[in-house]
Amino acid sequence: MFALLKDPRPADSRLLSGSPYYRITTLPAARFVGSTQLNINGALHQVMLDFRAAATSAPMDTVRKAYERPYRLLAVPDTALIVGAGTGNDIAILLALGAKHIDAVEIDPEIARLGRRSHPQRPYDDPRVHLTITDARAYLRSPPHHYNVIVFGTLDSHTLLAGISAVRLDSYVYTLESFRAARAALSPGGTLVLYHLSAFWFISARLFQNLESAFNGPVRVLNEPDGLFNYTFLAGAGAAGAEKVPDDSPLRMTLKLSTDDWPFPYLRGRRIPAHYTVILAAVLLLGVGFVTAGAGRRVFSEPNWPLLLMGSGFLLLETKGLTTLSLMFGSTWTVNAAVIASILAVALVAALATDRGFVPSVPVAYAGLAILLVVSVLVPPATLVASTPWLRWVVAGLYVGLPVLFASFIFSAAYGTERNPTAALAFNILGAVGGGVLEYTSMPFGLGALNWLVLALYGVAVVLLLRARRAGVPAAA
Repeated sequence: MFALLKDPRPADSRLLSGSPYYRITTLPAARFVGSTQLNINGALHQVMLDFRAAATSAPMDTVRKAYERPYRLLAVPDTALIVGAGTGNDIAILLALGAKHIDAVEIDPEIARLGRRSHPQRPYDDPRVHLTITDARAYLRSPPHHYNVIVFGTLDSHTLLAGISAVRLDSYVYTLESFRAARAALSPGGTLVLYHLSAFWFISARLFQNLESAFNGPVRVLNEPDGLFNYTFLAGAGAAGAEKVPDDSPLRMTLKLSTDDWPFPYLRGRRIPAHYTVILAAVLLLGVGFVTAGAGRRVFSEPNWPLLLMGSGFLLLETKGLTTLSLMFGSTWTVNAAVIASILAVALVAALATDRGFVPSVPVAYAGLAILLVVSVLVPPATLVASTPWLRWVVAGLYVGLPVLFASFIFSAAYGTERNPTAALAFNILGAVGGGVLEYTSMPFGLGALNWLVLALYGVAVVLLLRARRAGVPAAA
């Protein structure tokens, strides 16, 4: 992460720890006596630091000063919120500075448990600290207090939200809307503090510009020559009187702001990175290979376009549902599991209803799907939910459950008349692989574009299906 924390100890000194999100290993941090290093999926993530050793350790003194630098510009905070609290370093700093109430938010229960058990200063044991295990964005939707200081730790997820999404766990935390929610949670005269470390200028610039736009005012920029953080950004009262960042600064480079519709702070621009393109092409080739191996080469002599297009559309519906509910309820593993389980349950309900004849016609089902997709574009679900829990569940059912239900009705009607169900299912699965590839079009076009793509895929599939029925030939012909 930074040079001070490189650890030369052998791998056999590591202890493996379980987590819903990562493979965590812990090992002694050799350069900081009494400190423990956490590696996430094989990469350095954080170190549990004993700031009390700063008086006798020059490296520790450097680290402590980097953490404390923004607070030298502020009054002692009575109330503080830390999102991305991790193992507790930020908490320890604020406790030492005299904070009276700290709400600590951490998404990973195992990282918080390791901090509670092993941090040398035991910050989580202090009665002034209140830990909540949840997604930072979900917490900011309805915080229980207003705060003098809100701290964004160096949130770096190291993993995607789920296997069917290009959105990372931390992507929604750094959007324009998230910073606006943090601003609303500040007390009058409050300050947002954001620590940042990355190897790319454009990421620093995007965070700076997002903060500037969200707070509609200046952002104080603290350079970090020691290498602990690239920058520390202050917005709100702590930025009052800050020097204007000059127009020729790299922080002013022309960039698209990160938003809930385009939550990709780690992309330079609206494009699919070249290495993604290569990998996605390989995935498609593997999908074709598996279908050929399972159903035989002759299966491609009569391609089933409706079922293939429906497979792609349904996978995109899953992705849309997952990102929508993650934004509404938080990007936690429980939300991911609930979304996938709900989608499977709704699909099963549609299949059972079709089997018993309680099913709308294909045109009616497509009309229902189309209306819901268009409404979700014109009226984003996040604008409806506010802080009312029951309303979130209603909106979730309308925006996620009903589209899946109508799509499942269309699939059941098409699949139920297939004379070669094995080949039809093979094409549907291949279509799902293609849908996983198409999901990455959200990188150049945004997540809202997936609605129009689903609408187009199902529209073409329905036209082909109805045309085949009128002609009295199999849809695969």
